[in-house]
Amino acid sequence: MMITPPISLTLQSLNIANGVSDTLFIGGSGFDGNGLFGYAGNAASTASGNTAIGSEALQSIGTGILNNVIGTRSGQNITSGSYNVSQGTDSLASLVYGNYNTAMGSDVLFAGISFSLCTGIGYSALTNTNGSGNTAVGAFALNAEHNGAGAGYNTAIGNGAGMYDDPVTLGAANRIITGVQNTFIGAYTYPSVAGGAIFNAIAIGYKAQVGANNTCVIGNSSINMTIGQPTATARLHLPPGTATAGSAPLKFSAGSLLSALELGALEFTDDGTTGHLYITRNVSGILTRSLIV
Repeated sequence: MMITPPISLTLQSLNIANGVSDTLFIGGSGFDGNGLFGYAGNAASTASGNTAIGSEALQSIGTGILNNVIGTRSGQNITSGSYNVSQGTDSLASLVYGNYNTAMGSDVLFAGISFSLCTGIGYSALTNTNGSGNTAVGAFALNAEHNGAGAGYNTAIGNGAGMYDDPVTLGAANRIITGVQNTFIGAYTYPSVAGGAIFNAIAIGYKAQVGANNTCVIGNSSINMTIGQPTATARLHLPPGTATAGSAPLKFSAGSLLSALELGALEFTDDGTTGHLYITRNVSGILTRSLIV
């Protein structure tokens, strides 16, 4: 006859703080000269709705409510912050005051004491931040984002998105530090300006880089681009048009001519009677606007 060995379960700490409703702290061990050390939660807190599982998780909680953290040192320094969720060792470990943050993975949103509305998913995503409204999905995504009071509302999706190359060889430039309202989609998409001081920029595609405010870049330097067809044999390869209205391969809206000439500029004007298409080219060293049709 087979004998099943007994199951052993050891619970080091279970603390329902001061009888406060909907509050549960589990985990921790050890003692110091002042009493318990390393336990989850704070038995002195009277705030409700907090859950902490793991050694030193939510250890400093004071007035903050409805925080749910899992993992060693997860949410360790939250005092008045509320509505935060974290899972992973050292996730949200330094946050003190912020609200409505979500961290999933070890070292996610690890540094920074005051930020809100941030979401990080993936190992070491959004590690350093004090800006609010940032979203990073992927290992090391927005890993170097940090500026104290500023860099906010950046979105990065993909491993290492928002920073160049990998975290081992990363230099001081090519990462979001003070930039705001930028979007990076694809592994190692990044800003190509020192310190990432860039605004409202978009980079899409593996190692795509953007280097100016209010600019959208699709693809890296090897990419050819097209629309609605499977292959492209030029940097921009337009598909054929059809006889159907609204399906021309390229169309200009009429506007005013540039007050200062720019080499290579194409411009279309129409006064309601006659339209003209111009290109600006170099003629004997002088920028010249030339009529095409």
